[in-house]
Amino acid sequence: MIKPQLDVLIIVEGSQNEKLEVANITNMDFCSFLEGKGAFKIMELWRNELMRSSNVPKKCPLKKGTVLNVNKFNINPDNFPPYVPEAGLRLQAILKERSVVLLTLNIHGVVKYKKSSRMRGGSLGGIIRMKTNFGFHLKKVYLDPKFENAPVVGVYILHRPALLIRDPEMLKSIFIKKFDNFRNHFAQPDPHFDLVGSKAMIFSRGSKIRQMYPLLQEVGANLERRLRQKGKRFVAEMRELSALYSIDTNNSTIFGVSSNALDNPKDEFANDIRKIAVGDWRQSIRYAFIYFLPQLVGAFKLKLIAQETEDFLRTTMTKLICERERTCLQRNDIIDAFVEMKKEATAEGENMSTFMNTLTGLTWSFMFAGFDTSASTMSSALLELAKHPDVQNKLRTEIEHAICQNNDKLSYEALNNLKYLDMVVREALRMYPALAITEREHSADNKGNLFSLKPYFDYNLPDGMAVMISISGMHYDPKHWPNPNVFDPDRFSMKNRQS
Repeated sequence: MIKPQLDVLIIVEGSQNEKLEVANITNMDFCSFLEGKGAFKIMELWRNELMRSSNVPKKCPLKKGTVLNVNKFNINPDNFPPYVPEAGLRLQAILKERSVVLLTLNIHGVVKYKKSSRMRGGSLGGIIRMKTNFGFHLKKVYLDPKFENAPVVGVYILHRPALLIRDPEMLKSIFIKKFDNFRNHFAQPDPHFDLVGSKAMIFSRGSKIRQMYPLLQEVGANLERRLRQKGKRFVAEMRELSALYSIDTNNSTIFGVSSNALDNPKDEFANDIRKIAVGDWRQSIRYAFIYFLPQLVGAFKLKLIAQETEDFLRTTMTKLICERERTCLQRNDIIDAFVEMKKEATAEGENMSTFMNTLTGLTWSFMFAGFDTSASTMSSALLELAKHPDVQNKLRTEIEHAICQNNDKLSYEALNNLKYLDMVVREALRMYPALAITEREHSADNKGNLFSLKPYFDYNLPDGMAVMISISGMHYDPKHWPNPNVFDPDRFSMKNRQS
């Protein structure tokens, strides 16, 4: 039996001379605080317990850097929701310039079903400080030896119970057989996102990629020239080189401009795009709210895309589309596709403001998905090739043979026929997945349609429960991948795929 406890840690930050008067900490009003009245409401669930047991002074002036630590309150388990009969909570409120940055830091406890399963939580402090990420935390939970034979593990997303799925057959049910029950993401910030996602699908077709392949070849030729200029022996930071290459390919295919970041890493436009794709601590906080506390998104008026980023992309895309319409230039890039989409939207009488919102979202999603993911996958693959010269030599031989067979060129068709390259990339993505986790929210039209954990547990998922899948955890599961820490492209040979 766990004795529930509550730790409250309040950190005050502000200007050197600023003092925040915190009156009656046990009975503050959260809404008043947001309105600038200097009050903070601790969730109703625990407020009465705090009022009853607190020995905090009624008036407490706090200077910058002051830490008020209130420990070990006795909590009445009856005050908790029915699905958490016994629990502990660590609640951290970071007050900065009279605004709440993050509400809940860590929750842990025990949840009882017919068979008890220990619930595991995690600190979001490292995520907010960009020191770690939620995907890495879930990977640790997935690979914990205590859960080696568990088909499903109970976790918390802050105060919200969720399930981490480990069983492949259950995953098939979630994503195939019972997908209607899991069609929604639990952290969906905006219904408009579905429209953006559906529009983006047309750019993933092979014909679109084939049309843009010459643009990629131009950037590749520039990279080859730059490397040859360095001579036969030199040192290069491959993560940075991969990032510069990704910036140039993105700018050419998305914006229709040659940024030449490979030749000039300080290029202003390239750096602006890089800042948007990489983000900063404010973006990290915004994502944390959207992902972990979607119910507060409306109250804080948070958006997936920062306002300054949205304004920059909207202005840039409007100018580029107008210029392309004026010159009638054809580059077979995404701007060309946007011009055609605008013609169709105009013919159908679509509101242009709504249309530009969609294009702005599309542009951001291309940048976000095409910069860091491409750069990290390339640099990770190059790292493993450097560590395994035998694999590198085999891959080089395959590429050189393909070039020789195609008049010293690597055509789109020849690239798609490089079987060993495909195996190397797949193995790199297994060890360094671009997406560490994915999630779904359980939904059912009626109680008779609830998803069941049978035959493992006699338990039906309630409507609204989040389901987490640790992609990186599964990729390192020795049950599925023998010697998972070993880089072995032959895992994806045709023979092994069929076995």
